[in-house]
Amino acid sequence: MFEDPFTFGRPGPEAAVPGAAAGQRHRARRLLLDYLAVDFTAGSERPRAQLKGEIDMDVTDRLHDVLEQALVHSRTGLDIDMSGVEFCDSSGLNVLLRLRLTAQAGGRTLTITDASPQVKRLLAVTETAALFTAVPADPHTPHTPHDETHRP
Repeated sequence: MFEDPFTFGRPGPEAAVPGAAAGQRHRARRLLLDYLAVDFTAGSERPRAQLKGEIDMDVTDRLHDVLEQALVHSRTGLDIDMSGVEFCDSSGLNVLLRLRLTAQAGGRTLTITDASPQVKRLLAVTETAALFTAVPADPHTPHTPHDETHRP
């Protein structure tokens, strides 16, 4: 049985609370391994996960479990900021693709709101960036998440 994604692990200064009143935001930090951390910001509709570090096959099972729990407890989906990811291989991409399928099955979306140059390159080479909402090619271009319901 999985624990609530916003209360297990090492909480930060404020523990995040699922179902917080509209407009309230709480932070919780969870360290997965020495070289990957996930910071959650929970809102009333959609949590945001900020990943920092390296994603490889040693962390993907735990990363998938943590992000999946946040996704299934959300009302509309999950936003992921990967701007702090220094390394991500195909096993990390597989986690994102599996999470996207879970999101779609539950009527939710999975959005990558920002990505490091390495992650942008991985998404571009594999032609998967559009599956997670457009990641700006130009770092000076602002990004606004949008609804993916009209995508094939």
